[in-house]
Amino acid sequence: MSLKSERKPRVVALLGNDSQHRNTLATLIRHDINVVGVCITDNKSLGIPLNYIIKSVRKRGWVKTISQIIARLLYLLRNRKRDKKLKSRIFDDAENKRVISQMSLPMVIDKNYSLQIEYISKLKPEILVVHTGSWVGKDVREIESVEYVIGGHPGITPIYRGSNSAFWAIYNNDAKNIGWTCFKVDKGVDTGPVIDQGFIIPSDEETYMSLGWKGMAEIALSQVRAIKKYSSDGQILSFAHESIPNNSEYFLPTLSEQIKYWILQKRVK
Repeated sequence: MSLKSERKPRVVALLGNDSQHRNTLATLIRHDINVVGVCITDNKSLGIPLNYIIKSVRKRGWVKTISQIIARLLYLLRNRKRDKKLKSRIFDDAENKRVISQMSLPMVIDKNYSLQIEYISKLKPEILVVHTGSWVGKDVREIESVEYVIGGHPGITPIYRGSNSAFWAIYNNDAKNIGWTCFKVDKGVDTGPVIDQGFIIPSDEETYMSLGWKGMAEIALSQVRAIKKYSSDGQILSFAHESIPNNSEYFLPTLSEQIKYWILQKRVK
């Protein structure tokens, strides 16, 4: 057995700042992964994702962006209480915070990961674990010590990439493709070589948001398995997509799409 396989790889977690992201970190810790540092991004201003809104306006225009915002507000009016209950079942945030606090891990928080390169480089990670809505640029992915950048998406790639994959699978009458993907992060949007995938069968109480959260919980466990595989074998196996289908990157639903979804759907809210 090689020296590499006899030690635990150094892992840095690149995370967002919500309960689902803390669950990923706590999952790594619970499974004895050697997390040596944590980088967090939080681009919200007063709880509003202004950067996302600005980018959306530039790409899709004001009309579509405003329609997406209205659709989201209507969704929250309809499902906020339900989602809060479902999310607390999936992520025990109080327990996850307790697990994280016991480790006393070094953490930094900034607007993007490129501003944290010096900190990450000094930690000399072999693996970056990614669970964030922020972009992980080439400058971060190609830090000298890094051998693998492991991310995930709560959808089946490459056919459902981008936002709210469970929504779009149901909207397209394709519920058999509700699921999650663990992959090696590359320059594309959820286009990286697949490490592992799994499917989720919705229950009557689900919302499309809760299906996404379930996928995130499964991705964290898959990332653990991949790191342990690296510890024993010195590599993480994956398979690249033969092609990326046209129109497979989805965005937040517009008002008309959200209303159509509610009219058509029978089980998932």
